[in-house]
Amino acid sequence: MDSSEVLKEGFLVKKGHVRHNWRTRWFVLTKKQLSYFRKRQESVAAGVIPLCGATLTCPSPDSTKKPWLLQIKTHDRKEFMIQAPDERCRTEWSTPIEECIRRLDPTKIGTVESLSRTLTETSLNTLEMQREMVKAMQDPGAGVKLVEFGPKRGRAATKYFTGKDAIEWLISWSFANDRTSGATLATEMLRNGFFHTVNLDPITNSLALSKDGILSRDVMDSEEAKYVFVSMTSTNPNAVFQSDDDSSSDSEDDILATSSRPESLAAETGFDSDGKVLKQGFLLKKGKVLKEWKPRRFVLREKSLYLYFYRGSKSKKHRGAIPLCGLTIYELDNEIREPETDQQLVSEGGSKRQSARNSRNKVNRILLITATGERVVVEATSAEERSAWIGELRVAVASLDITSS
Repeated sequence: MDSSEVLKEGFLVKKGHVRHNWRTRWFVLTKKQLSYFRKRQESVAAGVIPLCGATLTCPSPDSTKKPWLLQIKTHDRKEFMIQAPDERCRTEWSTPIEECIRRLDPTKIGTVESLSRTLTETSLNTLEMQREMVKAMQDPGAGVKLVEFGPKRGRAATKYFTGKDAIEWLISWSFANDRTSGATLATEMLRNGFFHTVNLDPITNSLALSKDGILSRDVMDSEEAKYVFVSMTSTNPNAVFQSDDDSSSDSEDDILATSSRPESLAAETGFDSDGKVLKQGFLLKKGKVLKEWKPRRFVLREKSLYLYFYRGSKSKKHRGAIPLCGLTIYELDNEIREPETDQQLVSEGGSKRQSARNSRNKVNRILLITATGERVVVEATSAEERSAWIGELRVAVASLDITSS
């Protein structure tokens, strides 16, 4: 095996297919397969796990006897159970394996074509936001409805969701404004490899990968259209949903969280309970130090003094709170550099040239400036969603100003 093709290698423990005993094996990951060897020095693999059309599941330690498992099911329904020594190691393996599966097109299995998928022209930030959407869709309490089908043996997937439920979930969490935009977004996620299209195999009475090219490239708004996650991290149903640990963005969130809130709020660990929810949904938030864009769930409540934001779809501990009293809200023009000063923001003669250092399209962004001068930039998924957020925020701020006067 050419060493230049190796993406990752190392020792993991694998469950046998016959005796079901667990043995240490040397694993080597390449773009199309995960091979394992009895010894590190061997040149002939003891087995090969094809990744095209596979699904990856990381079961919760609370739901299995062995912790830190990787469960891979191939397109022909073979199941492989692999154990990592700890959570960090499992993540180091699951991330590149998922990426390999995502980049392979299952509709090309058995053809002479390259197995590589033609991905949509999506920016890295949008791709990361889609990845966070998928994690939110898998949340046991607030995710998309998952249906378990058929026997649990010899299957490529045990749970699926319908196109209709996926689109309704995207709308309910403000990722999409209507069914048309929801189907468009879901289709883009499908083409980027986050889902597989499946259908009922009448011979085996089980779910199998769809061979229909059209169905495999478009999400249908129908209960008959079935899809499975390419990668799924199952959690304890009683546990709180959290997105991936991200120390850099957390530290930046905490800057605003600790500097803008009274001590009583800084120590709060539960949901803010200032009133009913007026609006909630995911927005991209720009970090204050590293300038990275991370998806955060924002919640605006009736009579609340703060706009709270959270890491996940069901996270109970907010990462920060933006004070609404004295908050100034600006709609940033598309494709222009963010202003250095407030005066530059409102002037009509601002530069139209983009910074070469940051060439990402700057669309649907909102600038929030607090009464103490702190600046927060967020980005909505569409112009309509941005307008909706600006409208709700301005009404909330105005009501607080009237009350205080």
